[in-house]
Amino acid sequence: MNRCLSLLLTCIVSVSLLALSGCTSKACKVTGVIKMDGEPIEGVSISFVPKTDGQGELAAGTSVAGGAYEIKTLSGDIVDGTVPGTYTVVLRKSEVLWDGKSWMHPAGGGEPVKSTTLKELLPKQYTSSATSPFTATVEKGKPNTFDFDIKSK
Repeated sequence: MNRCLSLLLTCIVSVSLLALSGCTSKACKVTGVIKMDGEPIEGVSISFVPKTDGQGELAAGTSVAGGAYEIKTLSGDIVDGTVPGTYTVVLRKSEVLWDGKSWMHPAGGGEPVKSTTLKELLPKQYTSSATSPFTATVEKGKPNTFDFDIKSK
């Protein structure tokens, strides 16, 4: 009887510790704030790209009012956060541009559509995992709050 009670107590304590750390059995919650030159910026897409194959899972989110973001794992089941590992952090913010006159004509006919391009609004260094200066190490039992300040120049 004492052994069953001890095992039950151990399970309850383990689950409680995982809940307090912000981690489930699959992922750790990851949050933070994105700023540009010290000012919060919304509408920035943020991606956590594993630095080493097999050690982490691709996760992403978008900053909202006040620059706050929260990521979700994109591989396999979509869950809040990501698994522990070291990540390169990629930031992008784009706008769709139309020159006011260019149209694409679909093959086989149909209504023409605007021929648009994407304009990247952030400095190029932040938009690729090969050049981003930002990294984050997600760990169980840690707060996993990462703030990033983009420099416009």
